[in-house]
Amino acid sequence: MPPPAFAYGDAAYKAVAAGRRHACAVDAMGGLVCWGDGNPAAPGGAAGRHDGHGARPQHHPSGSSSKSVRTKRGPTRVLKGEGRLALTAFKANGEPVEPKEFCRKFTSQSGVIVRDHVPISIQEWHKPKNPESGATYVNDNMKKFLWETLLTKFSLPEDMTEGQKDKVKEWTWKKMAIQFQSFKKNLWDKYKNEDPSIR
Repeated sequence: MPPPAFAYGDAAYKAVAAGRRHACAVDAMGGLVCWGDGNPAAPGGAAGRHDGHGARPQHHPSGSSSKSVRTKRGPTRVLKGEGRLALTAFKANGEPVEPKEFCRKFTSQSGVIVRDHVPISIQEWHKPKNPESGATYVNDNMKKFLWETLLTKFSLPEDMTEGQKDKVKEWTWKKMAIQFQSFKKNLWDKYKNEDPSIR
């Protein structure tokens, strides 16, 4: 298996690895070049050996790959540490917008708190319109507890008025309602085919 006549200039190659029917080299820029009988598009493969007129070796820039590997994300966890993340800007409806990274964490942590503190036996987020339905729901005391728990991880501006704080709280509760419904649906989808007699 002859090495290819590289047509990329005077690039330096800092590492080379060879297999039985192929070889690869890493250039000074972190790019990857491979050739051999195991690659139909490379020299020595089905496309013909490299003689200056044949196929070039395949070149993969650093960080790229012909195949991507996906990993399954686990559940979001509670933020660690004693400090609180400061939210500094909000829309008129109370939605946090700055700093963006803290806002993303604020939203994800609201879901974590709902997941960890609202019993799975609770059926609805809002109080049922028909009180005789017997459906369980997240009452005002629980919603207040969820909000106060979230504020142990995040802080609002000191000059915020009570009305502005209420806007943020109402927006957060609406987001929690969506997260609550999504969590319940995911549980149902996961366990709906389980035998209820198995404990």
